Amino acid sequence: MLRAYRERMWDLDVVERAEAIVRESRRQQVSQALEETLTRLDEAVQAANNAHDGTDVVAMIDAEQQLCAAQHVAQTLLRRHLDETRAADQVQAAYSAHRNEVSQRIKSIEIMLARQRITGL
Repeated sequence: MLRAYRERMWDLDVVERAEAIVRESRRQQVSQALEETLTRLDEAVQAANNAHDGTDVVAMIDAEQQLCAAQHVAQTLLRRHLDETRAADQVQAAYSAHRNEVSQRIKSIEIMLARQRITGL
C-alpha cells in the first residue's frame, strides 16, 4: 500500500513536470504572439496618426480599420493569456492539493508501520 502511494506521488511528479513544460512553452508562444501584435498595434497607431496628418479620407478610414483590427487581436491575445494563466493556476492548485493528500496518506501509513514495529504486531 505504501509503495502504491509512493508510485502515485512519483507519477504526480512526472505528470506535473510535463504539464509545466507544456504550460511554459505555451506561455512563451502567447507572449511572443502578444509582443508581435503589440508591435503591429504601435505601427497601426503610427499609420493612423500619419493618415490623419494628410487629406486622404480613404487612407484615414483604412488606417483606422487596421488600428481597430490590431486592437481587437491584442485584446483577444491578452484575454487568452489571462485565461490560460488562471487555468494554469487552477491546475497547479489541484496538483498541490492532490500531492498533499497523497503525502498525508504516506505519512499515515509510515506512522502506522512504525507503531507496528514498536509494538511488535
